[in-house]
Order: sequence, then C-alpha cells, then structure tokens
Amino acid sequence: MNVRTLTLVLAALVLAACSKSEISKPFTSEPDFFTQGSLNNLQAKIDEANARIIINTTSCIGIEDLPKEMFSSLPEFPRNFYGIKVLYDSGTLTDLDNITENYWKQPCWLPNWNHYLDSIKNPPKDCFLAPLNNGTIIRAYVIVRNKEKAEEWRIQPETHVTSIVDNIVTLKHGNTTTKIDTTQREILLCAFRRGAYGYGISPAQTVIDTYPGANFDIVTRVYAGPIVETYQTLAFKTTFRSRAAIDSIYSFADRSKTVNQDPEKAQKYIRADITPKWILLEPAYPIMKNGWAQNINIHINISEQIPCGHYAVGIEITPIDNKKFKELARQYTTSIVQAGIAGIDRPWYEAFLDVQCEVF
Repeated sequence: MNVRTLTLVLAALVLAACSKSEISKPFTSEPDFFTQGSLNNLQAKIDEANARIIINTTSCIGIEDLPKEMFSSLPEFPRNFYGIKVLYDSGTLTDLDNITENYWKQPCWLPNWNHYLDSIKNPPKDCFLAPLNNGTIIRAYVIVRNKEKAEEWRIQPETHVTSIVDNIVTLKHGNTTTKIDTTQREILLCAFRRGAYGYGISPAQTVIDTYPGANFDIVTRVYAGPIVETYQTLAFKTTFRSRAAIDSIYSFADRSKTVNQDPEKAQKYIRADITPKWILLEPAYPIMKNGWAQNINIHINISEQIPCGHYAVGIEITPIDNKKFKELARQYTTSIVQAGIAGIDRPWYEAFLDVQCEVF
C-alpha cells in the first residue's frame, strides 16, 4: 500500500503529515517524493537517524532532563526507532497497520514533536502580583521579573519573606538571603495552565489509488495534546464534503489535488465503517498514560458501480452519548471531559480516493 499522510490537532497540539497509498494495484508507480534531490535528502535524514541511534537508543531525544516517571507507562522504546521514523516520515514506509505501538505511542513519533516537547517543558502560565507580607512562606511558583528588560528568574519553594521595608523585600531560602527592590522588579505569583482537553490526529489525510469493488482498511491515530491532564471522550462519524483538497506534496495520479463530489452520490458508492465508534483518550500529563494515543481503523468498501474519479470521505469528532458519558463521569469524576465539542473548518481526518477504472 502506498500512502501519503497529513496531520491535524486542537488546542496546544499541532501535528502535520500526509501519506499516499496504493490498494491492490497490478502496477507500481513512484511517488513524487523520489526525485534525485529528494533521495539525497532522504539519505541525509537516514544518516542523521543513524547518528541518533548511536547517541540515544532508550528514549525520545529531548526528554533527558524530564522525570522518567512521565513516560513510564509507555511501551519499551525500540532501538531502531529513529531509523523507522525516517522511513515513515519520508513516505518509504506506508503500511501503518504493521507499525507497532512501541513506535507510534512514543511522543517523538509525532511530526511536531519539538513543539509538543516545548509545551511540556514550558507550559503557559498565568501570573499576578504576589500579595507578600512579613513572615510569608512562598510555596508556589513565583518569579521575579525586571520591569525594564526581558529578565526573570524563579524563586525556590519554601522561601521566607523576612522583611518588607519601604520598597525592599528581603527573602531567605536556606542560608541564602536576597533583597529585591520592587521599584525595579516585580514579584509575581504564577500558576501553570493545564489542558482540560486537546487532541489531534496523525495522519490527518491519506491519498489512495484504488478501483471499483475494492475494500480495504486505513489506519490513523488520535493523540492527546500536551499538558492535558484529563480523560477525554471522543466519538467518530463519517462525513462527505462537496469540496475537499489535499494539503501535502502528494496528489492524484493526474496531478490534481481537489475533489468536487455530490455527497449523496458519494455515500451511495462508498461505505466507511469506523472502529472503534468512540474512545476514552487517556491523559498525556503529568504521566503520559499508555492510552494517550489510540488506533482508529476505517474500513472502506467501494461499490462495483462507482464512476471513476476522485472522492473524499472524512471523519468528524463528536461528543459521545450523554448517558454513556454520565456513566464514565461517575468513575472518573472531575478528571473526565466530553471532547469533540470544538470544531475546525475541515474533517479531522480525510481519505482521498483516486478511483481508477481503465488500468484494472
């Protein structure tokens, strides 16, 4: 199967990827990726991946300074992870169903891993002037900010305010005493903002060369957003847009990227069954649970009578049945949210079908 893929997300999570797939075709065709320049670029990426394998074979690059407990619920990190990821990112490895969860459940499998990692290490925060008095013990996250220039530093927890005289605040932590002139600097009490909900899909698009009468499975995956601490319920339903476009370097066989279809006629010829119908997406923070990423399977059945051409079938994310949500809420109480309420201007996932008749 030759697959081209793109990725989408909500809230603090932004993914990006697209894949191309051939379904049971009697011939093969090289995707546009394999120009000489692209091949050179691929070799460079493979070389980089091999270097990473030598340097780091036990975890995602970039998490060395994070607590190991954050990722303790994930499957074992494969020694050849970065080599496989390069093949997947380049479009060389397209059979997503045979990529096991010890690869795609690692957070660095995401196409926007650097952005995701930055959100974990530097979560957004809300700050306000700290109401300090003599004898105050600072136990929260507090920063001191220079009013004149971009400079700030953090006050250690268990710091005592020993005196406030005029505009001078004296702080003591252990044996260290610091005096802060509040005419020059602000002492701010800050609280990190955690995610109540946020999720994304990767890949978010798949382009498939197929034929009348074909039936096949497509795999995509849903991921919880960074710093999301809640369990999220998401249900799925199919949708057929009258107009759709491929957002990647890939295209249909005739080099076009757009679909103009009659949704009612498309539904008559194409059946898409989603498994599972809904999921309970587990938290990604502070412990990245094993269920923070989950498989979604779409079984496509194409009628023998379908006219040749370009079609698009999408997946929308919706709230689950209210009765079921109430049952889950009794178990998870305030740790669960009904996701699928926010929308975007396109389906969360879309399969582009290039139904070709004359070549079969």
